[in-house]
Amino acid sequence: MESSARRSSQVEVDDVQQTLSQIDEHLEKLRSSDFSLINTTIEQHLNSAEGLLYVNLPKAREVYEILLKSIDTKDKLLVLRCRHGLVQASLGTLPLSDSLAVAKEGFEYAQCILPNQPQTNEELNAAYLESSFDLATVYRIVGQLDEADRILREALQFAKDHNCRDGAHRAKVLQGIVLLSRGELGVAIRGVFTPLMEESLSDENKGLLLQALGNACRSAAQWGPAKDHMREAISIAKKMGDKAREAERHCDLGTIYRSEGRIADALEHQRKLYDFALERGDMQGLCSACFGIGFSHYSTKPRPDYKQALLHLGLQKRLADRLQDVAMRGIALNCLGKTFTDLGKYEDAIQAFEERVEIAQQTGNIAGEGMAYGNLGTAHRCIGNYEEALKYHHKYLMNAERRDDTGGAAIMLRELALDYLFMDDSANAEVFARKALTTLDTIRAQLGPEDTSKIANYEKNQADAYNLLIYVLVKAGRYKDALVVSEIGRARALTDLMILKAGKSYAPPQSLNETDIYDLARRFQTSFVVYSIVNEIDPRGKRTGWFYIWLVTIEEGVQAPRVYFGKHLNVSDPDLVDESNETIALDEGYFHSLCRSMQTMDDLDRTQNSDSESDSDSEEDETERDPGKMESAQEQPGTTRFKTWVASETPVRMKTEGQLRALYDTCIAPIAKHLPVADVGDESHLRPRLTIIPQDFLFKVPFAALQAPDHSYMVQKFVMNCSPSILAFKLSQERREHLKTLTRKTSMIAIGNPLTPFTGKQLPQLLGAEKEVKRVRKCFKDDDVSLLLGENARKDKTMAEVKAHSVIHIAAHAAPHEGVVDLKEEETEFKTADGDYSTRGCLFMAPSNPDCQGILLASEIMTMDIPALLVVLSCCETGLGKITADGVLGLYRAFLVAGTASVLVSLWKIKDKATCKFMTFFYKQYKKHGDISLALHEAMLKMLQHRKYHKPHHWAAFALMGAS
Repeated sequence: MESSARRSSQVEVDDVQQTLSQIDEHLEKLRSSDFSLINTTIEQHLNSAEGLLYVNLPKAREVYEILLKSIDTKDKLLVLRCRHGLVQASLGTLPLSDSLAVAKEGFEYAQCILPNQPQTNEELNAAYLESSFDLATVYRIVGQLDEADRILREALQFAKDHNCRDGAHRAKVLQGIVLLSRGELGVAIRGVFTPLMEESLSDENKGLLLQALGNACRSAAQWGPAKDHMREAISIAKKMGDKAREAERHCDLGTIYRSEGRIADALEHQRKLYDFALERGDMQGLCSACFGIGFSHYSTKPRPDYKQALLHLGLQKRLADRLQDVAMRGIALNCLGKTFTDLGKYEDAIQAFEERVEIAQQTGNIAGEGMAYGNLGTAHRCIGNYEEALKYHHKYLMNAERRDDTGGAAIMLRELALDYLFMDDSANAEVFARKALTTLDTIRAQLGPEDTSKIANYEKNQADAYNLLIYVLVKAGRYKDALVVSEIGRARALTDLMILKAGKSYAPPQSLNETDIYDLARRFQTSFVVYSIVNEIDPRGKRTGWFYIWLVTIEEGVQAPRVYFGKHLNVSDPDLVDESNETIALDEGYFHSLCRSMQTMDDLDRTQNSDSESDSDSEEDETERDPGKMESAQEQPGTTRFKTWVASETPVRMKTEGQLRALYDTCIAPIAKHLPVADVGDESHLRPRLTIIPQDFLFKVPFAALQAPDHSYMVQKFVMNCSPSILAFKLSQERREHLKTLTRKTSMIAIGNPLTPFTGKQLPQLLGAEKEVKRVRKCFKDDDVSLLLGENARKDKTMAEVKAHSVIHIAAHAAPHEGVVDLKEEETEFKTADGDYSTRGCLFMAPSNPDCQGILLASEIMTMDIPALLVVLSCCETGLGKITADGVLGLYRAFLVAGTASVLVSLWKIKDKATCKFMTFFYKQYKKHGDISLALHEAMLKMLQHRKYHKPHHWAAFALMGAS
């Protein structure tokens, strides 16, 4: 173990050294580049040097040093201008001790010449203040905060005495930044920055103020205002043409995104500073960018990228040492210590945190000191020193609360809950976990309206606290309380948008209590099956996954609904093992395998039936509604391929059935004996209803096809639908009730086989989809149905028409991502990058015009008004996408946000003929009684009775999201 850790550490050191060598090679090229100073004036030379600040800092410093020796000392303004530029160039290229010496020389020169000048010389006064601000800035960076504050107080007084309004504003902003360096958030925001926002400022000072206020709000966990301020600061830098400030502010915006959990956005902005700083040879900027990028990789959920974190944090530390930047070294140590803790290198972590404490005390950074204490406590807990953990965690909590560091306080409350949990003090564990959630909700209220921010914030900052409280409550046997907490944490961003769509007149509670859940079960006559994937944690942070399952039933003769609880270790059937004979955990990979099995079974059936199909079933080639298979879609299986597939049919079928039984054992068996039972034989409308509330990868489970020990499928016993949360189900049901009260008659728009070009090619036509919508039309009266087929199914026409119909049927190509990728034949999913919480997915329509590809994005659908009772997405994989606590960030979510009550989606790639048959059964039943869940249930039963389409891969892909 130790040997492995040493090898890993050596690899990290080698990676850092290799990257550092590449940086040094680039710096040498910058230093050796040609630059001529002949045949121009000194002022033109200074203009050229100022231009070099944006493209070549080492050369800029060299030019300033030459010019400083060449300028006539009588031209004091040019000397001061040159010294100011030299400070800027030195900060990114020299050790801080040298930069401080340069700044001091400039300041002392300004002090010497000022008494001999007329009081009204505004240019010299401004230059003197600039030299003061340079010196104060370097003092702040090196951690001499008292000296920085002294210089700024003197500068402020000078500005007031000489009526330098702009200089006084700058001095105040910089004083606030010094307060931030100490960690005094509340004092900086309320005492300095907020009053200055009322002043009339120059663009330069306004940009600097907005940047500082944005950073302060980020540290205070006010991320919505922080983003607004930083974006405005970036706009000002662009307007001024200040590329250095622009890049720096992009990195700061990235840090705000990282705090929220939007890691993909964070890295995009932080790399702007990395690239700009590297290009111009700015080691200070590169050091800051490495910190941002490294900490973002560490903060990625659910899987931190430790390799990239260690690389960039290691670079930050090496660059900080080279620059003699003690404060930046301390920041690097803090982040490296957190990474070491996660990797089990506890001694290294404690050493890093202890040095961080010393540096923070040395530089007067009380915020950094507090953070180091908090992280030190966590490291001590990992090695069983619980009393030390409590001591350090309480230290940081007091530190954070005094400074208005709401985010730090929330983290410490959660850490203290863990401390008490491992000390077997469940009462205090619950108290602190609930305090953590309350504090985190105050942070959530400051996020602003962005959907991605709310989703990302939950994943990064709230999920662990909810997980912990649920675990604490279950451990104490308080299953009902745990159910309520589980519900509160689900689909919060989605329900916010659904409530917003409902309008001001409708204001339901933001979360449900125990009584609310019971009332909803009774009101809609459904039992709820609620899942949570909970990680039970040990002191060292090792997580063991469990399925927690709640069943809320409506039982005749019982006054109140009953709640049953079950749990199951997150491993599949012990008989299913991987290549190393280890039991397989139920995760995204498992469901990827299941989808592939379903796909293979579909292909096998298609081949075996190819020679025996009736004419009515074989009018067109069998085509997948997946844009990733543009060539294989036209393939006709030959004899050899037929023989190969037949030979493999039995093992594939056995594997698929084994997976479905294993899922039943995990998801249903723990509560099976408490499930309601049908009263009357095979009458579908009397079968009990189940509303499934999945979590995480369980959104990919085909619940209808789960097989009980008696080999029956769940669909044979229950009428089922799904929802991301019970509140989302309530909102969908009430949306449906509201839409049914409208005076418009039931009408359908059916969209089939849009002709969609892509990169010069035509996607394969879906002749079966065209046939499908024509069959569906027959289930409705002719005047109730509008058809959009082929090239007439244009994107613009679709977007206009869907607003006017109560039922929308789309049979087209679709993708769970955006655009088309060249998927290999065996691939069944597209993975969204960790840290990207955008709602993705698309439908492929016919182009609206020559400049349009016809791709209708989920993000576009979310902005539309689609007041439909039902949307049927008869396309491939429309139920897939990135999975979060908010549900699947894909197409069904987009339609629910747009105001649709129910969305029928598919979990894997579907074939034309079986889907056409399924949809015909479905609409006949829907037209008969108008009950979507029941129509879906009866269509699946019809397929089960069909000679060719009775296997689950033909019908179990479909799931109903939203109202039942």
